[in-house]
Amino acid sequence: MEMDARLGPEVLDLIIDELEGSISTLCTISLVSSHCASRARRHIFKHVNLGHEEGSPPYDEDDAGEDGDDEPEDTQSTRFSDFLELLETNEMLGSYVHSLSIRMSSFIGREDYEDDEDFIDNLPLLLELLPSLSSIRMIAPEIGDVSDWKSMPHQVKEAITDCCGRANIRKVAIIGFWNVPYQLVFSAPKLEVLDLTMVSPSTDTAAFGSATPGPNRSTGLIELVAHSSSTFIRPLVLASPKMLSSLKTLQLDLGGTEDWDTYRRILRVCRASLQRIVLEVQVQPVGTEDRMPPLPNSKNLKLIVPAIPDWRRTHVYFPEYAINSMKSTLLLHEKTLETLELLTLTVSLRTTTFKVNPSVTILEDTTGAWAEVDECLSSIPNGKLQIELNFEILASTEGGVDHHDKMEVISQLSEKAATLLPKTTQAGRLNTFVYVLSLEEYKAQDNS
Repeated sequence: MEMDARLGPEVLDLIIDELEGSISTLCTISLVSSHCASRARRHIFKHVNLGHEEGSPPYDEDDAGEDGDDEPEDTQSTRFSDFLELLETNEMLGSYVHSLSIRMSSFIGREDYEDDEDFIDNLPLLLELLPSLSSIRMIAPEIGDVSDWKSMPHQVKEAITDCCGRANIRKVAIIGFWNVPYQLVFSAPKLEVLDLTMVSPSTDTAAFGSATPGPNRSTGLIELVAHSSSTFIRPLVLASPKMLSSLKTLQLDLGGTEDWDTYRRILRVCRASLQRIVLEVQVQPVGTEDRMPPLPNSKNLKLIVPAIPDWRRTHVYFPEYAINSMKSTLLLHEKTLETLELLTLTVSLRTTTFKVNPSVTILEDTTGAWAEVDECLSSIPNGKLQIELNFEILASTEGGVDHHDKMEVISQLSEKAATLLPKTTQAGRLNTFVYVLSLEEYKAQDNS
């Protein structure tokens, strides 16, 4: 007897919807009945990733090609062809795809790896078979790489630009490209989320003027995330500041005078709408003697002190200037801190050794700098404010992380936080969390 003969369709749909995060279970349920298959496929095909997995080549070096020669088999091309064939035989599946992520490596591989003609010729067709697409993400071949957008095949660039220009596209994400035209981003008439990592713009100034909104034109953009992409963002802020006037979420790297100026300019136009801010503070605030404007509707501020690559054999060397940068940034947001609900301070650490000496404090020689942060936090006149202190540790060690060392680090840092920030702890505002990630866990988090 079929499952849907015993359960009403509404109940069955609720059960399947609860399993959204478990693709393997959904695949099994899709075999139960036609109704289960239809409902499960809405989740199975909601997010599609094309291209090879990060960290692996776009071809299988261990297997010979299908014709028996010694050439490696192109695994990502096979996946692309299989997916296209699936959509062509069942067009309904294409309507289930809402998010598409493409790792652009079909034409960027080893030196003698020729362009994948099937991918180049058929990408426009595949995109046409995805009428419900609302999010598109383009990724360079490997995390950390930066590729020239102009070197992409013409058909690929044209197909993706046309796709970004659809009325139902709400999110555009680009990772690891330079010479990116502004038209690629702002052709979407209803764009809400722009996510950029290691992106720099095309030098075509004439195209810039025609592709971006005018200086007094607002847009529906509500979320901007920009990592290592200041050269792309700053010209927009200077030329069309009102395009950011509806922002609710802002995430930026602050690594120099121009970055801080860009941040201040953004706050001026979206101070009434902004609700959440995430800042990676790479240097102490410069050129910002005045306080940032008050942000009456901002409820969440997160400050990240980036990874310090100096995990010594006995302790972590965490320089005072990093803590002072955190304190200076807090002081610049003095008025906003009075209305916040959650302040998150994240200390990011990296290690290739992860060896712990229990007799030595992990964060040594920084008590004075932390005391100034503690004074700043404890004096905030906001009884509703909660503060989280997060230690995020990336352990890129061979063979993984020893469980005993991991628990020792978590214990030491958790205990140390209360010592570093005694006044904040006594006020009942502080919650401390310690996360230790392996390299594989970090990559999975970064790709999510």
